Amino acid sequence: MLISKVFVLGASSLMSLALAAISPGPRDDPPPHHKAKQKEGHKPGGELKKTYDLLRHLQAGARTPGRSEDRLKEWTERSVKYYREAVEASEGGDERKSHELGLAAHDLARAVDHARNAASFDPDNDLPPPPDAGGPEGEDERNLRDLKHAHDRISELRDRNDPDTKFYFTTSKDLYNAAQRDAVAGRRDRAGELARAAEALTHVPEHLAKASEEKPEPKEKRDRPEPPKGKRDHPEAKAKHDRPEARDAIPPPIN
Repeated sequence: MLISKVFVLGASSLMSLALAAISPGPRDDPPPHHKAKQKEGHKPGGELKKTYDLLRHLQAGARTPGRSEDRLKEWTERSVKYYREAVEASEGGDERKSHELGLAAHDLARAVDHARNAASFDPDNDLPPPPDAGGPEGEDERNLRDLKHAHDRISELRDRNDPDTKFYFTTSKDLYNAAQRDAVAGRRDRAGELARAAEALTHVPEHLAKASEEKPEPKEKRDRPEPPKGKRDHPEAKAKHDRPEARDAIPPPIN
């Protein structure tokens, strides 16, 4: 009898241990859900914060003596002007205008930053560049890609006649042609910075044009028929002879 009781108690204990082993323990509360942080430039007014930081950086940076610095100073003053107008538009409740002016100011400030970086490359410097670290795209490939992109962007501005576009077309064209000469001479790092400065300038007149547009009417008040399917306006593809044929070819100067 005693043996039976001991056997029953032992079996009961083993069953309890088995159940404890397979039962889930107390679960920790799941961590609170965090919303994905919006990119700074996509938040309302985000472009103004980016422009403010970049302008402060430019104002604190080293100066390049000579005509180049005078030109960069004039571009910086333009960027500051657009930035101030963007802040005023935001304070007045016109977020659309503020957004476009903020982008124009930021693109112009980017051009100044890249142009200053280009000026830091001394053509007479005999310091050899480091070996390519590899990766999906080497530095030379990136610089050449940016040169081609600048060439295409500037070419698109050629036929526009408004004063803002004419100014930025001429200015970006000069930067691009300087970059193209540097690329031909093998100064790819300097060429890349000048190309990025030129490309940034091409965006400024587009944002200024959008900022000057009248505020659109509410959607329900618009009387604008939808274009028929299959016949929507699309920019015409560039002719094949207008594109650089070889991937590693340096694009031509812009007249």
